[in-house]
This record gives sequence, structure tokens and C-alpha cells, in this order.
Amino acid sequence: MVKKEFRLCRIKGIDIHIHYSFVILFAWLTYMVVPFWESSMLSVLGKEIDPYVVATFFSVVFFANILVHEMAHALVSRRVGLPVTKIIFFLLGAGMALDEYFKNHKQEAKISSAGLIASTILALVWYGLYFFLKYFFGYNLFESGVQTFVFFLGYLNLWLVGINIIPAFPTDGGRLLRSFLWKKTGSLVKSTRIATGIAWVFSVIVISFIFTDYSGKYWYALVGVFIAGASFLELRQVETGLESEEIVKLYIDLVKKKLKEKRKKR
Repeated sequence: MVKKEFRLCRIKGIDIHIHYSFVILFAWLTYMVVPFWESSMLSVLGKEIDPYVVATFFSVVFFANILVHEMAHALVSRRVGLPVTKIIFFLLGAGMALDEYFKNHKQEAKISSAGLIASTILALVWYGLYFFLKYFFGYNLFESGVQTFVFFLGYLNLWLVGINIIPAFPTDGGRLLRSFLWKKTGSLVKSTRIATGIAWVFSVIVISFIFTDYSGKYWYALVGVFIAGASFLELRQVETGLESEEIVKLYIDLVKKKLKEKRKKR
């Protein structure tokens, strides 16, 4: 059986895995930022660097920033008593796998907040470095592309905070919403149902972008489908106590059974 992921490294006792679908995301981001380096060439010791090389390096640094975001989740998770199996990079970003589910709303709120705080700090650091370079070196350095590189790292970290703070479960914002509802209702199942309902409304809105002329409409539609599917799986996980993999297997088996029944009727 072919493995769908591989272990890249281990940090603080947490395995970092790469799913093969992540290659698509990495290639897409690299391709999207190439034009920035074509218009603002980055140079080292007076020699211009190929825009594709710079774009690839930029993607590596940005995803290292995402790893910091996920490590913040993982380290806080361990601190509040929830062991982390691994962090995995995949087609739509990255996420961590917990050995146990949240025991109370406080755990979920603390863990969800950690990633948002980490990315906010990273954005401030990169923007701070940008203004430092601009103030002390002026536009000569900007023309070399260094300031552009630093500026966009700050911008993407801020964008990451903006995306994650949206209350579309199971994003960080969605989890903060669920933890708030959990506290108010006293019920994990009820709060998850409400949070999932809100996530589905958001998913429908995002998926509807596919009918517009927006350039990133297919990507946003894919994100919408992912949020709808992920929130549904977690809802079923909360309701049944089964792991998401077991739930997926049950639904696949159910679909296979229905298809067999239809063939027999024919």
C-alpha cells in the first residue's frame, strides 16, 4: 500500500508530516508570487536571483511561519493535557492531530487562541522589519526585492489571521465560537451543531463564488467544500464518539452497499 504522507522531521517531540497533496499548494503559492519578484528583482552581492528561485524560497519561509502557527497550537495543547500525535501539511494548509478530544471549553479556547496569537506576532515582526529596513536603507533596498520579500511575509501572516478568525468551524475562529457556545449551553453536542450550522452557511456563500468572475473562485469554492466536510465530520465525531477516519469508512461502506443494492435491482 502506497503511503499518502511522510515524516519530514520531529520538533519538541511532535512529528511533522507532509501529505503528498501539499505539493499542489506549495507549487500554487510559488507560481502566484513569481510576478512580484519579476517586477522587483531580489539581488545578492549585486547579482540578480532568478524569480522562481526567490518564489520557492519565499514559499518555504511562509510555510515555516505556518508551522510556527501549528506548533503554538500543539505546545499549548500539551500544556493543557491533550497529547498531540502529529502536525500535517496538506492541500489546504496544515493541522494537528490530537490523541484525545477536548474535555472542556477552556481547553479549546486556549488551544485555538494560541495559533492566532502566534501568527499575529509573526505579522508584527515581519512588518516591523520591513519598516526598519525602509527607514534605514530607503528605496535602494526595496529595489533589490528584500523589502518586498519581508512585506509580503507580514501580509500573508496577517491574511492567515484574518482567514482563521472567521467563525466557520473548524477554523480557529470557529473553534472559539464553539467554545463560547459550549460555555453558554453546557453541551458539547449542542454547541457543535450550532457552530456547524454557521459553518455550512459560510460554506454556501464561499462556494457560490464559483458563479462569479473572481479570479480565485475555484480555490475559495474548494475551501468552502473543505469547511463543510470537516465541520460535518467533527459533528458526527462528537455525536457518535467515533474518530473521523471511522466515520468516513462507515459512509464509504454505506455508499458501496447502496450501489450494490441498485445493481441487484437492475
